[in-house]
Order: sequence, then C-alpha cells, then structure tokens
Amino acid sequence: MNENGLNYIDLFAGAGGLSEGFIQSGYRPVAHVEMNGYAAKTLETRIAYYYLKDNGELNSYYDYEKGKITRTQLLEKIPEEELKTVINKEMSESTIKGIFNTIDEIKKEKGIEKIDVIIGGPPCQAYSLVGRAQSSHMVVPMEDDPRNELYKMYVQFLNKYKPRMFVFENVAGIKSARGGQAFKNLQMYMKRVGYEICYDELNAHDFGVLQSRKRVIIVGWLKGTGYDYPSFEVIHSNAEVWDLLKDLPALNPGDEAREHTIPVLNKYKIIYTYSDFGLYAGCWILLIFYTYSIYMSMGKFFLTAPIIAYLLYLLIKKIKEWLEKQGIEFVE
Repeated sequence: MNENGLNYIDLFAGAGGLSEGFIQSGYRPVAHVEMNGYAAKTLETRIAYYYLKDNGELNSYYDYEKGKITRTQLLEKIPEEELKTVINKEMSESTIKGIFNTIDEIKKEKGIEKIDVIIGGPPCQAYSLVGRAQSSHMVVPMEDDPRNELYKMYVQFLNKYKPRMFVFENVAGIKSARGGQAFKNLQMYMKRVGYEICYDELNAHDFGVLQSRKRVIIVGWLKGTGYDYPSFEVIHSNAEVWDLLKDLPALNPGDEAREHTIPVLNKYKIIYTYSDFGLYAGCWILLIFYTYSIYMSMGKFFLTAPIIAYLLYLLIKKIKEWLEKQGIEFVE
C-alpha cells in the first residue's frame, strides 16, 4: 500500500468499492461501517489481502483463493487491530453512539488524532428511479421508507469527526426524490455542520468502465479551506465486455473452475462451448455428407471430389471468419 499519510472512514461501506479506490490511492482505513454480514466478511477479506501484500505474504491469500486454507486460517494471520476496523452494525439513533465509541477506541489504539476524509453513501433503493417505480407494489411505499433519512446518520459523522473533506455517493435519482426536497435537505444539513459542497453527476463509462452507470458524487470540504471539486479526464476504452469473459471456462449449475482454460488447436485459440458455432458447423458437415451421398448414388464420381473440396473450403473460410468475429487471437 502506497501510503500518503491520510486516513478515512467508510460509511454504508457495502463490499468496499469506494474503499478500494481510496486504499489504492494510499489512504489508510480507520473504520468501515456496514450492516450486512456478508459484505462485512468481504471487507475483512480485502483487509487480509492488503495486510498480506504489505508484508510480502500474498501466497497465503492465494492459498485461500485456491481452497488450500480456510477463511478462518486466513484471518488468523491478520492482527486483530486490522480486522477491528470492520464494524458490522446497522446505523441508527440507537446504535450510533456505540459505533462512535468503537471508532474512538480504534483512533486511540492507533494514535490517530484527526480523521481526514469520510466516504460512503446510504442505501440507494429509496432514491432510485427503479425503486420509486415499484413503490406502489410495496408494503412500505418508498416515500415512507426509513432509509430516506439515513443521510442524517452520515451528517452526524461529519459533525462528530469534522474531516477535512468528505465524498458522498448515490444514485442519480437522489436529485429528484420527493420532488427534489430530499436532495435540498441533504445539502442543507451538510452546510449546517460547517461544509462547503459541490456535486456532479458522473458516469463510470467516462472512466474506462465497460458500463454506463451514473452516480451523483458530492464532495464537501470544511469552510475556509479553499478546496474545490476535482476535474477528471474522460477515459473511453475500446475494449468490450467479451474481452473480460472470453477466457472463462464453461460451467453448468453446481460446477466450479479455478483456471482460465482455452485449448489450442492448430493456429487458433478455440473455445468449444459455443452452441451456435457447433450447430453451424454441424449443418455444414451434414450438407457435405448429403452432397457426397447424392452424387455417389448418381454415379457421378468425377464431380464428387471437386464439390466436396469446395464445400470444405467454404467451411474452413466460415470457421476463420467466425473466429475473427469472436476476437480469438492467432497463436504463432
């Protein structure tokens, strides 16, 4: 981990998507707060990865991935103070004081005087356009969903720890939820506890991701610090999703595979699992056999050889075109 001397708290951390970016940029996590048990386990696993990487022991992590050691055996290699940063609790008025106490203990144990950044964003279902479209079919309509108010928990952390900056992420629908009033209230609360804020709607596609996914990103900084919203260079990738998936082995329900497998035949990397290609090639073979049978039954032996040869030529040509269309590389 290339440390830059800065730290952060991740709220509503999920599986740690935001944390990954901050860790890779050199920030040290003070705490991840997440209510979902499975997501919290993922956070612990990522902590294990980075700890082992920093200490030159990544082989232990790879042994875990390969099933050679259990998750319990993996976590036994990680100091308790590292794993303690994952706080698997729901944020509410009844729990927030206890979460504060846990974070304060972590700060004291690690000699941390100041929190530099707070990141995160509350669950987005209450703000999403899809969620609101389904509201009429729900027992608790989205307008009355208590998750609408979770941003207030986030603001309480800002007020408690006074980080120099914060990053708040949510779906684009947050701007129009409750007729736009929810977003206005959010900004009002953030400004009330001492922050200047700026926001923009960003698309993951503009950062080289093979997906169009829009998010509202609010960046805030303590009043008087003179910070500003960052500018970003647009990065468009020429890759396709297929480039990520084409070397994965075919799996049936219940199967597992831990290797990327592409068998090599002659000059081509072939993937044998395409039913469309198998059907296509089978039809060509049947056509050749049928043609051969007809001409042999007519006694036209002199026509059989060139016609079969020509059909084989067309088949090979079509196979080559299919391979190139799939982006399959040539092996020298």
